[in-house]
Amino acid sequence: MPEFIHPLDDHILTRDFDYKASLYVGGQHAAADYIRETGMTRGAAIISIAAGSVVRTNWDYYSGFMASVDHGDGWMSTYRHLLGPSPLRTGQPVTQGQLVGYVGNTGASLGDHLHFDLWNHEKHDPTAFFKNGWWAHDPELYLGKEVREEDDDDMTIIISPSDGPVSKRGKYVLVDGVWKKPLSYEASLAIMEAGQWREVKMPWVQIEKIPSCPF
Repeated sequence: MPEFIHPLDDHILTRDFDYKASLYVGGQHAAADYIRETGMTRGAAIISIAAGSVVRTNWDYYSGFMASVDHGDGWMSTYRHLLGPSPLRTGQPVTQGQLVGYVGNTGASLGDHLHFDLWNHEKHDPTAFFKNGWWAHDPELYLGKEVREEDDDDMTIIISPSDGPVSKRGKYVLVDGVWKKPLSYEASLAIMEAGQWREVKMPWVQIEKIPSCPF
């Protein structure tokens, strides 16, 4: 089995593999959504998790600009919502760490993020989810060998400005990994008392680009 590195540097998970919604084939996300923990998410470099060859690079209504790479042993990675067309071409050999594209918001997406899929023809662990003739595997179980100090799956993400006077504009809570919602003092106390929360600092210009929660 290939050793996979993470496709996005300095990342946090915003929507996990088990997330359920009718938007997705089979009703399950079966992928992982990532944004940058610090710095700008939009335009951040996305790299190939392992060596392989390009299966396809194209655009569709749901994925926007995307690319898929075959890594051998039945494994394939897919990178969606790219900022623009991938520099890769179908059939091209790829090295581990090679640029695949840049984080964007194309297709059926409501904010800049990397939607990352990890597929195999065979089921390699009990959490794998079958869709579109492939087994989707939870990227968090296979990417790198990072030690996760906290369980992000059930964690509330609090966003606060990192630059200058704008820090006085208040904090937000990330809803479903996609939208921001103003965080009141009372709500922040409740979150902190409940535990399982994490604060992420971002430049104000990046916070402004996260869509506001519609509900």
